[in-house]
Amino acid sequence: MKKIQIITFIVLVIFCALPLSSCMDPLSGGGSGSTESAASVKARFKDLMNDYRVANGKDEFMEHWVFTKIAQDWVDYQASIDQYLAHDGFADRVREAERLLGMSIGYVAENCAMNSGHADPAWVAYDGLTNSSGHRKNILMMTVCGTGVARSKTGKYYFCQFFAL
Repeated sequence: MKKIQIITFIVLVIFCALPLSSCMDPLSGGGSGSTESAASVKARFKDLMNDYRVANGKDEFMEHWVFTKIAQDWVDYQASIDQYLAHDGFADRVREAERLLGMSIGYVAENCAMNSGHADPAWVAYDGLTNSSGHRKNILMMTVCGTGVARSKTGKYYFCQFFAL
């Protein structure tokens, strides 16, 4: 059974994580952008994602504190160094989630995005992810999600969704 989980993990990293690492390049727009708190941007982003799922015949995401912690820690780190790292260290985040859960996770993926200079950063991240086939597949296929959003001192918003089936 452990061998199947390892093979499944490797396939998901190759299929879901690696191809996604380059498709959400940092976006920048004109103007000064939003000054909303990360908490309000996160709430809007989660609402947009759940509305998208419902509109596509899926239930809203089930949230789990471990997945939220993993996603939030990742964006907090990126915001603290003000550098978009996308999926760097994904396997480490999976191991940490498994350690916190006390069990192996069969199917896991993440969506990452970053943007700045937009009046509605949550919508920009949502629009980019839902219009990318790999990210959209994660949004519609996965059932458990934790979301993290952080804002750097320079005004960049970092987004992460950490998923499992």
